Amino acid sequence: MKQDHIFFDLETSSLDPIKGEIIDIAAIRTDSLGNVLCACTNKVKPTKDVEASAAAVNGYNERDWKNAIPLQTAIDAINSTIMKDHIDKYVVVAYNAEFDKAFLTESCKRLDIEFPFPKRAWVDPMHMAWILVYGDNIESRKLTSLANYYNVDIKDAHTAVGDCEIMMEVYFRMMQRFAIGQKVEKIGRNLVSEATGKIVNMVQNIGRSQS
Repeated sequence: MKQDHIFFDLETSSLDPIKGEIIDIAAIRTDSLGNVLCACTNKVKPTKDVEASAAAVNGYNERDWKNAIPLQTAIDAINSTIMKDHIDKYVVVAYNAEFDKAFLTESCKRLDIEFPFPKRAWVDPMHMAWILVYGDNIESRKLTSLANYYNVDIKDAHTAVGDCEIMMEVYFRMMQRFAIGQKVEKIGRNLVSEATGKIVNMVQNIGRSQS
């Protein structure tokens, strides 16, 4: 069954989900073909200092976060926008998904609220990238490496909504590539099977002619 996809990303104040906080969060919902159904993105107001190393990556600054909202409000917005009036059949797509899940889990525990995507399958394109690393097509499994390979614009990388948009483009191009690869593999198997059958028949005919 074809399912909707929810592309999810967050930026944090630290690499430690216990000590750190979510400071930027985004989700984009598409149908199975990649057509955007709805989107939700918000800057989240931190309650503690943002580590300098994290700010250097995600660009945290007081100006851009001036109108940031509390995390619970941001999660409520995702629930009301991304989940409302949509079918319950969907998968969540997140790059380095375990990192995002860990932060989201700890944040929901602190707020004593329900996890936004309960009992839902998560797909991590970072794991799918191994085939391109193995084939020497890309140097690493970084999202930017995949984006460069597929000629996807990365000007808004390391913002939650920017990474969602990049991931969405990369993901559907990867899925299309793998689907084509499977068709080619299937054709190859059929050709090998057909050729093997002809060889077997040839050998059997030779055996019968010599008997």
